[in-house]
Amino acid sequence: MPAGARRTGVVLHDRTRLSTLPGTVAEVAALLRAGRAVAVHPEGTTACGARLGRFRPAFFQAAVDAAAPVLPVALRYRTAAGPTTLAGYLGDDPLWRSLRRVAGAGDLVLEVHVLPPLRPGTDRRALAALAEYAVAGVVEAAAPVVAAHPRPARRTPPRPFLLSPG
Repeated sequence: MPAGARRTGVVLHDRTRLSTLPGTVAEVAALLRAGRAVAVHPEGTTACGARLGRFRPAFFQAAVDAAAPVLPVALRYRTAAGPTTLAGYLGDDPLWRSLRRVAGAGDLVLEVHVLPPLRPGTDRRALAALAEYAVAGVVEAAAPVVAAHPRPARRTPPRPFLLSPG
């Protein structure tokens, strides 16, 4: 990570190194416990902005662990003609091209909607789904179909539980 980013408090997670995720989540939880505000991009990727991506529950675990409320924030771009994907940034699009497109749009407006806080509870998947649902209601994207993100299938069956007399 660039030294300048670290000095400003940025915590980055390399999505190609899944093994580092628990440590990064723990680092974010520690920041939350210390009273720091943390901004997370819960979709975990960039998109054109035409529709909302699924919120990944991993970083919601930090809020659960720290018993910290989650404050969903919805961003919506619009022009005089209505909502637009003009400011959407795709990973294959060079950053300079995206910035030039945004800077050249004279009537582009960014709406920032700060939504009511969500209490973390104990289930990061349910918390992610609630945040996604709240944001979807503002950005006019489809809301999640399920009340909570489905749990992944277990890779190994649970061990049998045996009681012995005695």
